[in-house]
Amino acid sequence: MQGDEGPTGPTGPTGPTGDAGPQGPAGAEGATGPTGPTGDAGPAGATGAEGPTGPTGPTGPTGPAGVTARTISTAAFTSGDTPLTTSLAAEDTTGNLRYVGNAVSGQSTNDQVPGAQIVLPAADMKYAVTLPAAGRLKEVYADYVVTALEQFTRTARLYVRLYTAPAGSLTFTYLEGSDFPLSPAVSGSVPAGTVLAGNTALDAPVNAGEKMLAIVYLGSDDTGDEESLSGVVSLSTVVEV
Repeated sequence: MQGDEGPTGPTGPTGPTGDAGPQGPAGAEGATGPTGPTGDAGPAGATGAEGPTGPTGPTGPTGPAGVTARTISTAAFTSGDTPLTTSLAAEDTTGNLRYVGNAVSGQSTNDQVPGAQIVLPAADMKYAVTLPAAGRLKEVYADYVVTALEQFTRTARLYVRLYTAPAGSLTFTYLEGSDFPLSPAVSGSVPAGTVLAGNTALDAPVNAGEKMLAIVYLGSDDTGDEESLSGVVSLSTVVEV
């Protein structure tokens, strides 16, 4: 006869882990997380190709008319290699006239009034310049280079004056307002090589073929010893035609 069942024995040790079962199905997608911070700007891309030229714009308004160009003609004088000497007497404040290249005998620089005339000997016509075109005498420029040392006891200045004569005439008439001084004034010791220069503006009508004579003379505000000055002259005129 079988006896009664004995009490349950103690639990035995845990057996080893069994093999993993197959992966279960994926769970539902979770909610979208918040947007992350903006990243740093990337490097600039390459420059794109130049686009096509746009259409030509409308023509702008016409600008103002330009200044009309001047047509000019010039006449030049020179004394060449021969020094021209002009003097100033002790009792005078204006000296004797000298035209470029020779002396004008018996002429006085007081003949500055309109109509004062010089009758030039035919042999001396070579010292007058013939104007090539009709127009208006606008400008005169002159310089005088001293060729010998001079000593002045008073302050003096060299002046230029113009005379004109019609074509074919030997009678030259003073061109009113054409006197102008050369600078600087001279006083004391005036060495060779000193340059005196000056210019003036005029607006005198002239004709083609008309002749022009250039005169130089010394002038001073004071009387004193006799003074003289020797040098070579270069002078040019501008005629607007």
